Parts: sequence; C-alpha cells; structure tokens
Amino acid sequence: MSTRARRLTRSAALVALTLPLAAGLLGTTAAQAAPVGTGQFHWAGDPGEGGDDQARWYDTKQGDRFDVTTSADRNSIRVTINRAGDPWTAEFAAPAGQALAVGSYTEAVHFPAPADSGAPAMLVNGYRAGCDSLTGGFWIGALEFGADGKLKTLNARFEQDCDDRNVLSGTLSLSSTVTPTPVPLKTGVTIAGTGKALSSNGKALLHGTVTCNKPTSVYVNGPVTQVTNTEVLNGVIGVSVPCTPGKAVAWQGEVNLPWQPNSRFTKGQVRAELHTYADDPETGQGSISPAVVKVVTLSKG
Repeated sequence: MSTRARRLTRSAALVALTLPLAAGLLGTTAAQAAPVGTGQFHWAGDPGEGGDDQARWYDTKQGDRFDVTTSADRNSIRVTINRAGDPWTAEFAAPAGQALAVGSYTEAVHFPAPADSGAPAMLVNGYRAGCDSLTGGFWIGALEFGADGKLKTLNARFEQDCDDRNVLSGTLSLSSTVTPTPVPLKTGVTIAGTGKALSSNGKALLHGTVTCNKPTSVYVNGPVTQVTNTEVLNGVIGVSVPCTPGKAVAWQGEVNLPWQPNSRFTKGQVRAELHTYADDPETGQGSISPAVVKVVTLSKG
C-alpha cells in the first residue's frame, strides 16, 4: 500500500473509530465508569502518522487525566489518557464470553474483535489515527474490581504491531485509590528582642523560637547587621533545630563575621533578618519561610 493510500485509510479509520468506539467496547451491556485516583502510562516505539520511534510517560501526578470504563460483563476495559494535544486510548478485551483476568493474552486482534473470532482484542492509539489491522498481545499482572463492578486496580503491559508502523509497546497502571495531597510544610521563626555581644570571641548571641506543622529539622539563617561609629558589621547566623509540631522550640546561635574576622560585635543594637529552611518529611521538598526582621539589643556577655 502506498504512503498516500495508508494516510487516507488511517484518516478514514480515525473518523470511523470516534463514533462507534464506545458502542464497540460496551456492546449491548451497561458500563461501569470508574474514577482513577492514580494512573501511569508509558509507550515506546512508533506512535503513528509522521512519527519516528519515540517514548513518552504520562502520570496523574503531572496533571494527566485518566478515565476508565469497563463493560458490565468485565470482558473489556477502555482507558483514556487525556493530555492536551496528545490524547491516547488503550482498549483491552478477553475473547467473547470471557471476563478479563490476570494472565497472558497473545495473538490479539484489532479491537473490537469479531464475535466469532475467539481471540482477545486490543488497540492502543494516539491522536495520530488508528491502524487498519494489528497483531500483538497484552499481559495483565494485577486486576481487581470493587463490589460495585468498578475497576480498582490494573497493571498491564502491551505490545502492538500495526500493519503500517513499527511495534508500539508499553505499560499501564491504574488505581482507584486517591492519594491525598500532603499538607504543605509550614515553618516559622521568632527572634527575641535581646541578645549578647560575647566578649570571649567578638560574636553576637541571638535566640528565639521556631515552629512547624510537621516533624523536621529547621534551619534558621540570615544576615545580622550592626552599625558602629567606625564600621558596618555584616554578620550571618545559621543554626539547625529539631522541631516538634505544635510547640515553640527554642533556638540559640552565634552570629559570625566571615568577611570581617578582625571585627567584633559590641553592646548596642543589631538588625536581624532571619528565615527558616526545612525539608518536608513527606515529599522531600524544601520549604523557605518568609523573612522576619527584628531589631535586637545586645548587652555585654
């Protein structure tokens, strides 16, 4: 078949598929639509018209939407993967009269299969149009339905060889369990209004409290400045504090003068601008609190 003829045939096939697709999947029986809490889809190979071999990943965690429909007799499953500009559909069916189950389905034919074929059927297809005929197979490693007939779990892999493109293979994993979005980590810091100018090493000693809504180590950090009659001291403080949710945990730390090693803090006022940094124990992501500014009075210590 010429390239132009294949394009015309595949374009016609796409138009034909868009209308009877649901009917072909569901047949004359009612369907159960199942919400997908989490879903992952991966394909590698030839995606179709105009595409070279590629590979892509889709995931509910990155904003892709997965919708699944099962036939009432559990013979077939249709999954739509919705990504703007790049939608996909994956359809799998056991031979007529059988329910899908964990196991291997080889020598699959184009979905939907003729009722008298006795073969499983499949079609994994993107927006680039379908294929006229195919050979392939799919393997279901986990499959669970709820008492209401809706899909709870699916783990599958597939290999599909269309007549007019190279092999497309991949995996599909679904779960109806909705993973709760973790509460964002929040930390905070207070700075006491008094501190000390340490005569022993010339550093300033500040203190205060930190708070958090999750157990984590909170790092208090920021610049501390003092203006004297002869110079401007530019110090920095950094101290780590184990934080317990619901408590104001005390912190204390010395202010160093890394750029002015021969200078010393003196009795008087300093300006502290501190924030907190902490890693979220649930997500591992770092969180920085807004800076807190405080004028602190130093006494000799």
